[in-house]
Order: sequence, then structure tokens, then C-alpha cells
Amino acid sequence: MALRKKSPAELKALMGISDKLAELNWTRNQSFTTPFTSDNARPAVYAFDGDVYTGLDAYTIDEEKWDTLNSSLRILSGLYGVLKPFDLMQPYRLEMGTSFSVNGSKNLYGFWQEKSLPNSIANSNLMSWS
Repeated sequence: MALRKKSPAELKALMGISDKLAELNWTRNQSFTTPFTSDNARPAVYAFDGDVYTGLDAYTIDEEKWDTLNSSLRILSGLYGVLKPFDLMQPYRLEMGTSFSVNGSKNLYGFWQEKSLPNSIANSNLMSWS
């Protein structure tokens, strides 16, 4: 993972974040490990805390509705690409808008568009919350 090679100062400059957040995310990057298990990762729907996820209020969704949620909602992640709500993931910070070149793509949008978006769009009902 290329982010693992970046120092806290480099993460701060790349992402425009505070020293404290840079240190936290440097530690996360160093701790990143596979395979993902319930001990080292959590479902994506519970891992984010922005406005959209606060509005979703995932912790209050009835267990009977989890299958519907998992088949109809997709989360676009800067690090993982397209996730289903109950895909396991480890904490990270890498916003889609971060100017970060990956495998010849100019940015993360370009990278993930080539890798996973066409297949995800063809095989699911995507929701837009913008």
C-alpha cells in the first residue's frame, strides 16, 4: 500500500489534515493487515461517520432489512473502491477528492472508474445521496 510509505508530514500535506489526524492515519496505515476479520475490521456501513452516514443511522436499521440494504446500497471508498454495506474494512483516511495518482490514473475517481464502477453499476441499484 503506497500510503504506508508516507510519513505523517507527507500525509498532512497530501490530505490537508492536522498533525493529530496525520499521526492517527500514519498509525492506521502501518497497522493495515489482511485478511480482514471481525477482530481487525468492521462492516463499511458502521465505519464512516460523515453527514450521509449520520443520516443513514445504520445502527438503527432492523436486522430483517440488512439483506435489502446490502443488495441495494453501495459506498464509494477512496481506498477500497465500491463496497457493500457489510463488506469488512479497516479504518483509513483517503477521500476521493485527494490528489493521489494510482497506476497511471490522475486521481482516485479515474482509478476506481476503470476498476470497479462499470461492473457495480451494471449489477446493482445504486443510490445517490448528493
